[in-house]
Amino acid sequence: MVDRTSGDPPIVLIAGTAGCGKTTLANHILGRLDLDHRLGTGFIRAVVQSETDPVVEPWLFVPSYQSDDPVGHLRAQSRRLHAAVSSCIQRARADGTSLVIEGTHLLPELYHDAGARFIVLSAPSLQKHKSRLVGKRHTRRRVSDADLAHIREVGRFYETEAERFAIPILHYEDNVDDAIDALGLAAPKVAE
Repeated sequence: MVDRTSGDPPIVLIAGTAGCGKTTLANHILGRLDLDHRLGTGFIRAVVQSETDPVVEPWLFVPSYQSDDPVGHLRAQSRRLHAAVSSCIQRARADGTSLVIEGTHLLPELYHDAGARFIVLSAPSLQKHKSRLVGKRHTRRRVSDADLAHIREVGRFYETEAERFAIPILHYEDNVDDAIDALGLAAPKVAE
């Protein structure tokens, strides 16, 4: 549990490519630290999509990994969602509430100075990555070999950008304590 008497409630950003464990980690951190809210950028994108039209912004309605230029596509979508994500962060600060945002649209270049706890997750091994992409969290997602190659390209881009902005990178395999440490959040105290 985070000590809420020692400052503002934390804003946590968990970024990385599809299938690296962002949602799973966000849920674990939310429960372990008794944080208030969790949002996924995919759902923020759905809200933004409802305010536009596929004819006007067709690239907003296609997953970046299905583009011929997945990194460029991701960057365009991320810039388009930046105002909405930033508004969610500002709302949490104004309300004095904690917030975890996870997703593929949290580019270090856009959020490195957001005053949030930020971590980038690296992609797992190829075999594990394949199973995670269409596993229990995304039962209707279909991923071709070309899609997988693009997803892993985005993962490499994320790692390069995290290094450029000195954001911690973590290979996530249910190592929640490592993530909590990397984020600089206090782990719960165990009574002796």
